[in-house]
Amino acid sequence: MFDAASHVSLKTDHRLTEISRPRPRGDDLQPEAALRHREAILEAVGSMAARLLRAGSWRAEIPQLLGRLGRAAGVSRAYIFEHHRDERGQLLASLRHEWAAEGMILRAENPDLQDLSLETAGFGRWAAALEHGQPICGDVRDFPAAEREVLAALDICSIAVAPILVGRSWQKDAQSLWGFIGFDECCAERQWLAAEMDALEIAADLLAAAIERERRDDELRAAATANAQLLAAEREQRTLAEALSEAAAALTSKLSLDAVLDRILEEVGRVAPHDAAEIILAEGGVGTTVRTHNGIDPRMVRSHVGAPLRARRKIIGFLSLDSATPDLYTQAQADHLQAFADQAGIAVENARLYEKVQRHAAELEQRVAERTADLARREAELHAANVRLQETDRLKRQFLASVSHELRTPLTNIKSSIWLLEHGKPEKRDYYAAVLSQETDALHALVEDVLTLTALDLGKLQPDLQPLELSELITKAVADRESLFAGRRLTSQMRCPPDLPRVNGDGNLLALLLSNLIALTVDRSMHGGVIVLDCVPQVAEVEPAAEQPVALADSAIVLAQPAAAREGVAITLATGPHAATSAATAGLRMAICEEIVKQHHGQITEARDDQESHRITVWLPVV
Repeated sequence: MFDAASHVSLKTDHRLTEISRPRPRGDDLQPEAALRHREAILEAVGSMAARLLRAGSWRAEIPQLLGRLGRAAGVSRAYIFEHHRDERGQLLASLRHEWAAEGMILRAENPDLQDLSLETAGFGRWAAALEHGQPICGDVRDFPAAEREVLAALDICSIAVAPILVGRSWQKDAQSLWGFIGFDECCAERQWLAAEMDALEIAADLLAAAIERERRDDELRAAATANAQLLAAEREQRTLAEALSEAAAALTSKLSLDAVLDRILEEVGRVAPHDAAEIILAEGGVGTTVRTHNGIDPRMVRSHVGAPLRARRKIIGFLSLDSATPDLYTQAQADHLQAFADQAGIAVENARLYEKVQRHAAELEQRVAERTADLARREAELHAANVRLQETDRLKRQFLASVSHELRTPLTNIKSSIWLLEHGKPEKRDYYAAVLSQETDALHALVEDVLTLTALDLGKLQPDLQPLELSELITKAVADRESLFAGRRLTSQMRCPPDLPRVNGDGNLLALLLSNLIALTVDRSMHGGVIVLDCVPQVAEVEPAAEQPVALADSAIVLAQPAAAREGVAITLATGPHAATSAATAGLRMAICEEIVKQHHGQITEARDDQESHRITVWLPVV
């Protein structure tokens, strides 16, 4: 574990100085977050221990393990340097494995990090500290100038490394410095937590154990080969047969093509060791790389072996392995890989067939569901259309009855006024003539409303939409209706700001709309009341103007478009307790208003509260 008394920080006075345990990052990590951070690091270390114990080749596991450890610690880079000596016995260090966080550049191609002489580069103190098993950590700005110059050129702000000592752990003198594992922080300076340093030292010990185990295994294999080559060959064949059997069972247990490809990369290591693997699948005469495992730089590849993936007497792909170990693969290993590739090819073809069947079944289910939903929707539309037709027919009968009644009333008064003009008192002829003129005007207005509504309904009055200043139209409409207000002794309050946004509209139709709205409101107002007219910008949910049918095969469906929020202007006319008015006249005016609003893609609503006040609101979209 990390020991505060044995860890080394290189200070600006160029001396090796013992310092206390690094301060926890209290400002950065709260206790609960720090606990989660520590647990993540421990899990990464535990996973590293388990995978290194199971791994046939620890080098193949390093890329993934470094990535998990680096992500858990939240560092910019995690890496492993290997030490070796040149012909003069000088200690050299080379970057062998590296993981970099997102946005960080991998340094594997940096030639300065290969065969780096620690003494020449100014890192002689590092070599001494690491050979004595002491980890090194700190901020680069606190390091000696020679070291700081090299590390700063690599954009490193803080660094932490732990030695990898290989040999007998209970005999320190028997241990040798194999290399070191380290963390870099390139974004900002950080103080390394004890958990992070502990994890780094444990990882170094795990790697040392794996390297030592690999060395012992190599020695045992060499001895066994020298003593019993025939027995080793028989055991190898038996192990291969078991591995192929288990690999075949594992591959055939997966039906998803992605899962099969992932499992091939997982299982091929049991047949042949490798640092990188690639799977290429052929489709239409073109090969496509579908899976890769790149554990080494391509320039470091020293051995290669490959085998075709075959199914139904055809080559459907290729499986290749690379290794940084020179002359690693033999003809026997190539034969073993081919046997595995044959099993893998069958598994890939089965997965392809399974996915094809699944896609076909899903397509059939989707088509059935779509057709069922289409039939249900059509049935609902037909039912709704039937309801609307019945309601329209009822409203038409009611409307005709009301209009007939309204036409009959002025006609009766006109006939009465004509009879009185002929037979009544001569001194009242002016009164009779005034009544006759008033009733004639009412009849004319009623007929004009009917004709206007008919023209709107038949589409003969198509709007010429242009940008209009709504405040000007409203002011003029109110002024034109002042005589109506005076006749009922009504007071009007207009709250219409002059900077209202312009609307798309037909000036004549909007004037007709405002005239009918004002007349309708006046008719519903008590004598001596108040009419309030408000205009405010408002956003409203607007249904699409029309739904366009789209032909699909031998049928047509209507794609219902969702409502969309649009900016507009709301015009509200409100009255106090309303008076009784003619249902037909009110119905005609309201119908005319609704048709005009509809042609302008707007909305109109009526509301009445508990105090019997009446409110009509018209919403029109802005330009």
